[in-house]
Amino acid sequence: MRKILFFIPLFLWTCGGGGSSPTEPELPQLPTVQNINLTGIEDTPKVFTFVGTDPLNLALSFSISSQPQHGAISISGGAGTYTPNANYNGQDTFLYLASTVNGNSNIGTVVIDISPVDDEPNTMDVSVTTDEDNVATMTLEAEEVDGQTIQFNVTGNPSNGSVTISGTTATYTPNQDWFGTDTFNFEAVDSSSKSIINVATATITVNPINDSPTINGDTLYIYQHGGNGYQTEISLDGASDIENDSISFEVNDQPNYGTISIDGNTLTYVSTGFNPDSNLDTFTYRAYDGTDYSSESRTVQINKFSRIGGNGNDYLYGQLILNDYAYLGTSGKPSSSNSYGVTIHRLSNTLQSGWTHSASPHSGNNIIRSINSDANGDIYFYIQNYAGSNPPILRIINDGGVVANNTLSTATRNLSITSDGDIIDIKRTDNNIILTLYNINENIIWEKVVRNLSTDSQYNMVGFSKLKQTSDGGFLTTLYEFDSGVSVYGSVVIKTDNQGEVQWTYEWDEAGDQFIHSFKEASNGDFLLAGHNDYLHHIIKIDSSGNELWSNTFGWSTYSYGNETMDVCETFDGGVISTGFSKLPSEDGTVHRLIVNKHDASGNFLWYKTYLQAGSLVDGVSPYNSKGMFIDQLDSKIIISGEAVMQGNSDIISIVIDSDGNRIF
Repeated sequence: MRKILFFIPLFLWTCGGGGSSPTEPELPQLPTVQNINLTGIEDTPKVFTFVGTDPLNLALSFSISSQPQHGAISISGGAGTYTPNANYNGQDTFLYLASTVNGNSNIGTVVIDISPVDDEPNTMDVSVTTDEDNVATMTLEAEEVDGQTIQFNVTGNPSNGSVTISGTTATYTPNQDWFGTDTFNFEAVDSSSKSIINVATATITVNPINDSPTINGDTLYIYQHGGNGYQTEISLDGASDIENDSISFEVNDQPNYGTISIDGNTLTYVSTGFNPDSNLDTFTYRAYDGTDYSSESRTVQINKFSRIGGNGNDYLYGQLILNDYAYLGTSGKPSSSNSYGVTIHRLSNTLQSGWTHSASPHSGNNIIRSINSDANGDIYFYIQNYAGSNPPILRIINDGGVVANNTLSTATRNLSITSDGDIIDIKRTDNNIILTLYNINENIIWEKVVRNLSTDSQYNMVGFSKLKQTSDGGFLTTLYEFDSGVSVYGSVVIKTDNQGEVQWTYEWDEAGDQFIHSFKEASNGDFLLAGHNDYLHHIIKIDSSGNELWSNTFGWSTYSYGNETMDVCETFDGGVISTGFSKLPSEDGTVHRLIVNKHDASGNFLWYKTYLQAGSLVDGVSPYNSKGMFIDQLDSKIIISGEAVMQGNSDIISIVIDSDGNRIF
């Protein structure tokens, strides 16, 4: 059998219009990324790792598809760094994707929560301008993004002034008379006490202005004891000008009892009258630099109280108050003489000088040992020839004229006169202290032993300080006792009746020296004793029977021999006032000053005041040593007389004060 083969061709074709679909090619495989949540800190960059994968393990590259609103992104390989904006805290978001050669990944979201931190404040420089000698205020500023309270502190003080800060206000005070540019530094601290990183500078410009000259405002005292036409020249020092301008002077308040002329720096005051009420004359002057006057004027006070003394040395030995006058017993030696004469000076209660009575009964030196008066108003002054053999003289005067001139047969330092004009005297004979009453012709009326050193005292030597008649007609004497060669004293007060019979004895003897200089009888019959307790001021009050009522010691122990009370009296307000001298602790101890001390009626210390101290000028010269020696009531005032060393010589000075120590004359 024959086989027949048929070939049937097969055709494959496609038609766009129909038929079955062809097989599609595979899609490329892409990377994927994940969302990321981060936490960060304000003002601190945050480094993180992008999270992405690729199915073919192809290399990924990352990019930002949507930037953050509150920061910036930088990418390095698979890591990113988010840097928040300055001072921002809160949430921020950005988008990213990964890429390969096959394409981009899905979009990933990164959310970052930024925690806040306490931001430090940022201070800012400030500047201000002011005029010389004026303060400047300025407001200090600092940025504080957290809104917290800021406190400012000075970290560097100015060089030419001072600064204080209150809140946000700084007050700068330039140094007196300085001008120029000054600075100080400051910082701010917030409520968390975080100090600022930077320090700011405040700059102050101080403009110069003309400074008025300055003048010493202390009162200038001139103690004038001359009459009309008396001329005093004063050097006008104590003025200065910060710019060194030339200074002139002018009187801006004229005196009432004198005339003033100025020649350069020399002012001349010429007395033309006397103030009957106060003894004072005043004027003021000021300095001028060509533009401005000194803001302060200097007062010159002409004190026309009695300054008794010539061109030599004068010493005070007694003060007597009689009929509203003060009588001073002085001894003086002119520089041209080798002899001392004695003088009684009468001063009014305004220290106007009345008559004077002088005597030089002996050749050589004359001193007044006592000055007294009798009931008739006659004044007795007992003149002794010091360091000579001539007998003493008891001169009696009235209204300046001589009533009698009696030569006494024996010399004594302790003579006094009674109200009847008799002579009372105390002396030592062997170991007896003897009180003797004479008539004016030196006939003994009686003589009494008032103390025996052998039986009544532990000492073998005695000295006498005061002897006076008392208001009951008796006598009071003060004496001091010591051992020979030993300068340690105890004091004794002896009271007798009018016949010399001892009524009582008061002894004051403690450690150191106890010395009674003087005593006064009070209005009620008590007695005030004035002295020093080991060179501290001491006042004692005893009653009329010799009982101590009170005592008071006061003063300064800064310098040796620094305080002594010389006299005491009662005041019109019932208090006690005393005078003497002190070496003030504020000075160097080389000089002593006249001092007045006040106690109340119970002995409580009230005040002290010094007069004629450093800076108080007498005829343009500051006194050296001064002391109050006598103090008395005088027509509702207090008169104090004493001595002051001026221009190398000792002079007699007097002042009048009220019960509070205020200077009247």
